[in-house]
Amino acid sequence: MFRPTPITLSTSDGVRLRGQYLSGPGSTGVAFAVGHGFTNHVRKPAVRAVLRRLAEHGAVLAVDFRGHGRSGGASSVGPPRSRTCRRRWNGSASSGTGGW
Repeated sequence: MFRPTPITLSTSDGVRLRGQYLSGPGSTGVAFAVGHGFTNHVRKPAVRAVLRRLAEHGAVLAVDFRGHGRSGGASSVGPPRSRTCRRRWNGSASSGTGGW
């Protein structure tokens, strides 16, 4: 069994993101970066089960998003995020970049 190591990453704007690193079975050349689903965090039992299964095949890095789990900052879902996406979509669609 692969025991998770707690990690802390810092974003460019100073928000601390917390997560876990699982080393995996050695030099397999395989690594996984995992982002949890909406309202989840890396310590939930279902997420931990997936991380353990992935660690059977390679190293795993899993980080809680902003405002989730033990990470700092505010979650970017909801109306402010929707407005940002809409502005990006409208601006890029009119410039011919295909929406993003």
